[in-house]
Amino acid sequence: MTGQNHPKSPSLRKTRRRIEALKRLTLENADIDVLKEQLKPLLTGFRIRTPILNRGLELYRGVLWEDKPSTRSQLTYPPPEVITRYQRANRPGEPRFYCSAARSAPFFELHMSPGQRIALSKWRLRENLAVNNVGYASSVFARVKSTRTELPSWRGSDLLVDDTVNDLITTFFSEQFAQDITEGSEHLYKLSIAIAERHLGNIRGDIYGEKNVPVEKRFAGLI
Repeated sequence: MTGQNHPKSPSLRKTRRRIEALKRLTLENADIDVLKEQLKPLLTGFRIRTPILNRGLELYRGVLWEDKPSTRSQLTYPPPEVITRYQRANRPGEPRFYCSAARSAPFFELHMSPGQRIALSKWRLRENLAVNNVGYASSVFARVKSTRTELPSWRGSDLLVDDTVNDLITTFFSEQFAQDITEGSEHLYKLSIAIAERHLGNIRGDIYGEKNVPVEKRFAGLI
């Protein structure tokens, strides 16, 4: 997201102090709405590039099931009453459709064990969708031993100046979304939820330069 008259970013020193303060928080009793307010200084002047997912793109979603599912409702996002814990990008009672363009991703995300069974479904976009991004930092890919050799073309920096502050914030967001949270520690998702809700707001400016893009000026999801 770029534009003219862009607000000035915080200094490198203030950015580091803010990030370190957020990392030190005890999230067990933290309030997500308070966390969103604490993120505001980092988002002032923050710039990212983000893609528009094209109509026809195939996406994969995995759900653990002992028996073969018989209805589509068993493969899509669950009903609100089933979501009783915090998840990576949503609060309890607020289901999200988690999926990937990579067929193998659900197997890793679900931490599958030998003997478990997964229902792997394939979905196709019926329209172009503008999504925001909360990661794609090389340092995080290296930490999780990703086989990715380079960042996607849309993540390139040709539209952005060399900005240490911006890169620091991008890496911080990516780190929060790449955490491996174990069962029973779901309160640690609160910070990534706050970041997600900040990124799922209204789209500023006109980024719709092609046909068949949704009219609704909100981000359809996170990548």
